[in-house]
Amino acid sequence: MSDQILAGTSRRALIAGAGAVGVAGVLAACGGEEKPGTATSTPTGNTPTTGAPQNSTIAKKSDIPVGSGKIFGEDGVVITQPTAGEFVGLSAICTHQQCVLAKVVGDTISCGCHGSEYSVKDGKVKKGPATRALDKQTLKIEGDDIKLG
Repeated sequence: MSDQILAGTSRRALIAGAGAVGVAGVLAACGGEEKPGTATSTPTGNTPTTGAPQNSTIAKKSDIPVGSGKIFGEDGVVITQPTAGEFVGLSAICTHQQCVLAKVVGDTISCGCHGSEYSVKDGKVKKGPATRALDKQTLKIEGDDIKLG
């Protein structure tokens, strides 16, 4: 810059202006939290987290491995089989920041967003940052069919 441009500007004013621009950038980066009531708010209760029709077949019993489970993200449910013949329905939405759960490996349900892990037995948190268990989903077993109920 030339001396002509800076002639009327003190060094103090220039530094203060640069600092204000930096602070504005930091404050903008701190914002962005979702407001309550948006589509990403925490699901509660025993209701499906998506528009999956009640009483529709989600899976066959043979689709769910014993001691593990399977995520049906489009239906908003994780179906697990902790022990042979025992089926558990859990929400497919992580309780930390409402991401759809990513995978089930062995007896652990994992969220790909921030690494939370849940038990296939009851949906309780095995590893944070989540602090609350997965919401329960009511299942109906009819023959070999597993339905939301």
